[in-house]
Amino acid sequence: MSFSFAPYVPAARDARGPAKGATALMSYCLRRFGFASNLGIYVPRNIRGGSTLSHHAEGRALDIGIPMIGRSKADAAKGMQIVEMLGPSGGRLGIDHLIYNRIIWSSRAPRGRKYTGDSPHYDHIHAGLARRSADDLTPEILDQVLGPAARHAPPAPAGATHRVTATRLTLRREPSTSAPAITGLSSGTTVSALPVPSVESDGHRWLKVEATVAGRLQEGWVASEYLANVSPAPERKEPAIEPTTHRVTATSLRLRAEPTTTASIIIDLRNGATVQHLPAAARESDGHRWVKVKSVVDGTSREGWVASEYLEPIVGG
Repeated sequence: MSFSFAPYVPAARDARGPAKGATALMSYCLRRFGFASNLGIYVPRNIRGGSTLSHHAEGRALDIGIPMIGRSKADAAKGMQIVEMLGPSGGRLGIDHLIYNRIIWSSRAPRGRKYTGDSPHYDHIHAGLARRSADDLTPEILDQVLGPAARHAPPAPAGATHRVTATRLTLRREPSTSAPAITGLSSGTTVSALPVPSVESDGHRWLKVEATVAGRLQEGWVASEYLANVSPAPERKEPAIEPTTHRVTATSLRLRAEPTTTASIIIDLRNGATVQHLPAAARESDGHRWVKVKSVVDGTSREGWVASEYLEPIVGG
């Protein structure tokens, strides 16, 4: 696979906010990859461990969060999906470098070379844009170059029952009108929603469901506008979490005021920092399972919400 990039131009000023092109690229990646998360665009700082400004200070770099599967091991297969999508079109999009999992790609090293900076970038992909692209890149250009991104909605409540209202509704293998058909569901057939994020593509909002057809249980995707709700998902009361101690496994984990990626940041917790679960029910939002925790940093106790996949229990904690 051949990668291409725009010429690298160092940052030289504080832009005091994110560039619209960087915001558009972040939004595209989050829509296309349901596992990705927004770890930030504009940050007025130098390159980690260096004395020159980061692209983040000009608002033309974005950090795309990747799930971790260990204390210092990223889910590399997922991360490389994004790298391999952006790399071949980097020149056309005006991307001047990518960093992920101790590798940096740029016009000087399109095949990648070892990255020796302070941050290993295990838990996120850092993508830098040239200044012109930071100003001019739009969602329309991204869709044209990379293809339309499916939009992911929060997971549907498991067990909610729906009735087919169309004369015949096709159950498909994937959320697309071009995906192979599994079977046809006749009007009045009942289906149960599965706990999988719904997807918007081809002008439809697709829901993954299961249905019994000719005595056989089938799973697949249907266009949700041809369904009528029959009964909601059974209410599930989640028990409160008993206070337990956990360790942060991400390079940096944001403690937020509310359980959402758009909530204000209270503090960044470093790798290895310990937190204590508070007795509050976990929340599902923005592709994460959020838990409320307390952390003591520099003698100050702070409470907030963190994404639980970046925590590991401390035995006996």
